[in-house]
Amino acid sequence: FHVETIRLISHIALLFVFVQGALITEYSGLDTIPDKEATEIFRIFAFNHTCNWIDHNPARMIAAIFIPFFTVPMSGYIILTHLRLARSVKKGQVPEWLLQ
Repeated sequence: FHVETIRLISHIALLFVFVQGALITEYSGLDTIPDKEATEIFRIFAFNHTCNWIDHNPARMIAAIFIPFFTVPMSGYIILTHLRLARSVKKGQVPEWLLQ
């Protein structure tokens, strides 16, 4: 088992969240989703960010259901990486300032 596997799973889950958001936003045909050029992000930056795919219902609601599949593994990855680093500091394999 390698701790980076958890991070990979987490990023795949995030990719799934954005893909399902893009599919729902682009193909739902709902009138509640504003035109791409009418968003605040487009007004500020002159292009749309990927968050625009999950900013509007029903994609927002489904993204809220699936986002724990990203946050829980990523939190576990961060905790386990910290513990691995603390163990390496204790063994003298890496300098202590990396842990701070």
